[in-house]
Amino acid sequence: MVILACVLVGLRAGVRVLLKQTHLIASDVLLLLGAACLLGLVVCDTITYRVGAMSDFEMISEELGKARPPT
Repeated sequence: MVILACVLVGLRAGVRVLLKQTHLIASDVLLLLGAACLLGLVVCDTITYRVGAMSDFEMISEELGKARPPT
């Protein structure tokens, strides 16, 4: 789903820039920013899942420290 969302965001930006030959407007910039945040969230959640800390929020490890700030 994330890949599909990123492809659709890229296609929208491509159509705006290449076919209409206009600059990206504020809504497009916000859409790209949202896609970047989504990608960051998926990366952090994947790291947390691989460490095995999805249900144990007190778990502290070096790998998990890169994805989640200390509490």
